[in-house]
Amino acid sequence: METSKSLNNQIVQYLDFLNVDQKMALLGIMKTFTDKEDERDIWENQAFVTEIENRVYELESGATKKYSWDEVKSITRQSIADLKKHEI
Repeated sequence: METSKSLNNQIVQYLDFLNVDQKMALLGIMKTFTDKEDERDIWENQAFVTEIENRVYELESGATKKYSWDEVKSITRQSIADLKKHEI
């Protein structure tokens, strides 16, 4: 039980270092892990399909910036390095 409390405290402390977009991404990940409703085929979930369609439209219309895989890796590595500088 103590390990769980320690992990919770560490997670909470790191939240201060995240910007709004990062927090939204993290929230989405957390919801994915806790959502037991949609354990069936994801493509049967209309909310998911609608969200994917909206994101594809935003990408194709230019409303959202696209990143190459190399850019994603670089940004991620830099974020990790920044977090390590602020380790608690």
